[in-house]
Amino acid sequence: MKRNIGLISIALMGFILTSGDCLAKTMVIYNGKPLAESGITVGGWGSGTADESKEKSLPDSSSVKVVTQGLFKGGRFDFANPPQMMTGPPEKNEYLQFTLNFTTVEAGAAGTQIAFPYGAREDVYPTGYEDEETTTVKPKVSRIRLALQDQTGASAEILQPVTTYKADSAGWAKVAAPLAAIKWPVAPEQFRLKRLIFTTDLPDTIYVADIRIATDDTPITASAGEEQQVVAARDVVVFKAVAEGGLSTLLYSWDFDKSDGIQEDATWLVAQHSYNKRGEYDATLTVKDYHGLKSPATATVHVSVGD
Repeated sequence: MKRNIGLISIALMGFILTSGDCLAKTMVIYNGKPLAESGITVGGWGSGTADESKEKSLPDSSSVKVVTQGLFKGGRFDFANPPQMMTGPPEKNEYLQFTLNFTTVEAGAAGTQIAFPYGAREDVYPTGYEDEETTTVKPKVSRIRLALQDQTGASAEILQPVTTYKADSAGWAKVAAPLAAIKWPVAPEQFRLKRLIFTTDLPDTIYVADIRIATDDTPITASAGEEQQVVAARDVVVFKAVAEGGLSTLLYSWDFDKSDGIQEDATWLVAQHSYNKRGEYDATLTVKDYHGLKSPATATVHVSVGD
């Protein structure tokens, strides 16, 4: 399959994926209704495939099963009636949102294959990250590539690193990127989505249940777990972040001792550290919106280290 040449591209660090519904308004592009009724056709891109499926879907609907083999090998959506994505310049609270189900993740979600990172303590990842409705997980794939093409052939491309997300008990989660972060090749109100190409950097099977334009004003909040921990010197201390930010792309940063200045000692929801000397330490969690559209949040944990 011939690749799109001359696509305008940007790199967006990390879609945030969340199971919460914090949307003020939406414009549906695909919602699981039969493709034939929706004026949508799907197919492969490169050596990838895309097919309508009932294997995994939301209640009373279908999904599109996309098998990806690399950044230029996946699936495509073609729209007989190209939807107008925007009526003017995008607002900072407007997002292009997908509801996805990844087959392979690194921790947690029901109905998926679990592959823990090399060297990770398996007891650390699921514990404290599951409740009755959601599970925090990280997909196997590290980047999603979306190529958007309008009715005139003008295109924009998003190369999207993937972060952790919250999935429901069936593994479904929302993936979103702010429209304001995309460099549109034409005036936004003129862009009508004719074709969408969906690929990933690593082979995987991904189910797409919903595509829409959504809005979100949820502020970022963060918790670092227990407010105080008491440990012995050289014990392994496990820190677990819990954060909310709606559809924003969240980045996590841990500093294990603020007395020498706030630095970045670890970057994930779960971090481990050993203190070699007795004393009192304050560990700081900082959670940021990658795109800088929302204010960051911080939380601290006091650690008392004995002999």
